[in-house]
Amino acid sequence: MVNHSKQTLSATENCKVIVFTIDSYWLALPITNVLKIINTPPLVNAKQNHLSLVHIGDRVLTILNLQQMLNLSNPEAGKIGKFLLILQLTTSEIAGIPLDEPPSLLELPLAEIRPIPESYRQSTSLKIASHVALVSQEETTQEVFLLDLEKLQIPS
Repeated sequence: MVNHSKQTLSATENCKVIVFTIDSYWLALPITNVLKIINTPPLVNAKQNHLSLVHIGDRVLTILNLQQMLNLSNPEAGKIGKFLLILQLTTSEIAGIPLDEPPSLLELPLAEIRPIPESYRQSTSLKIASHVALVSQEETTQEVFLLDLEKLQIPS
């Protein structure tokens, strides 16, 4: 029997990601973890901390404030973003990330995605990112940081 689960990755294989901006950072999540994008409903206890709550249907979701997780300047009081990216954080938890602009779908070549060195991650505000890829956009090159779902999880 042949085991096909450990196939070699070719240079043409891509990883589909949802890309969005927070401040000047381009951040990405695997499309397999993004459930949907909706208009932001009213938040419960929308305070200036890392977490808030939102009611969507019969569920209550944790809202992750990536601006604060990245140690960026605080957003304007009461400003929560027009869109809510809903993602599968763990097998049992769904969370949301508020966005000012709608995200984009991007295919990143697997050969271009590199791990961020742990020493760099620990010494910068990018503790929530695990990998980076360079993406050429017209005349510029932009770094896209792939978020580490484990780092986004709420501590117990």
